[in-house]
Amino acid sequence: MTLPALDTSEISFLGYWNALDHSTEDSIDPTEVLNNGSVDAHNVYENGVEGLFSFGFSRATSRTVNFRVKDDGWFVAWLDTSGEFDTHVPKDGDLHGPYDYLGDWSYPGSVDPSKSLLAETIRNLYTELSNSGTITFNSSDVAHFNYEYPNATGITVVHSKQTESSQQEDVTPTDSTTVHRAYFAGSAKDGASGVNWDPNNQGLDLCGNGEMFGVPADDTTYFTNPLESGVTSTFAVNADGYESEDAAGDLLVLWS
Repeated sequence: MTLPALDTSEISFLGYWNALDHSTEDSIDPTEVLNNGSVDAHNVYENGVEGLFSFGFSRATSRTVNFRVKDDGWFVAWLDTSGEFDTHVPKDGDLHGPYDYLGDWSYPGSVDPSKSLLAETIRNLYTELSNSGTITFNSSDVAHFNYEYPNATGITVVHSKQTESSQQEDVTPTDSTTVHRAYFAGSAKDGASGVNWDPNNQGLDLCGNGEMFGVPADDTTYFTNPLESGVTSTFAVNADGYESEDAAGDLLVLWS
């Protein structure tokens, strides 16, 4: 039995990359990726494998990424459409969603805008191939698509981290740009003032019950917030640290 067609109705972000396009080899053995210790449940098919990859976060519970590897060289990793929005939880809370595309946003400053969680999943899997030494992997070669917003042609990540004082990072879509969706995720360490963002000049403070200085003692707050499509004004991501305690915010924008 070969791999069945993907049910794209349950997929948000998807990343894809072909190992043979970046190799001197002409074949791979997909079953070799199952040797990775982070692979959970999996199935083996005539033309490839499908499974779940457990990706650990610093202060949130692990995120499960779906993946496929085929004998024609294709690696595919994706996130489902489930998630929590407009909420915040204490440290070690279970808060996940499509914004996990960012990677480990649960710890201030851990996000690398050049590497998605999906690209990192593919990187971890391909290294298990016995001929991985003949393959060149770069995160920038992993293409991405979002099935919930199929008309989006671009993805932008805005990252802001600060320790002692407030820092703001802006991105302003041009008049010809359509914003299809924006996700926000942020975290503040114990004692940090917090993080907010400013979609369409609304000035949303998303720290400790909506109070900019409301982070509870001995606590870490996570917050996420969606943005309606069609907003074309400036996004501002603000991180406000205090007394060497970090705060960070990340904005993920789908646009065309």
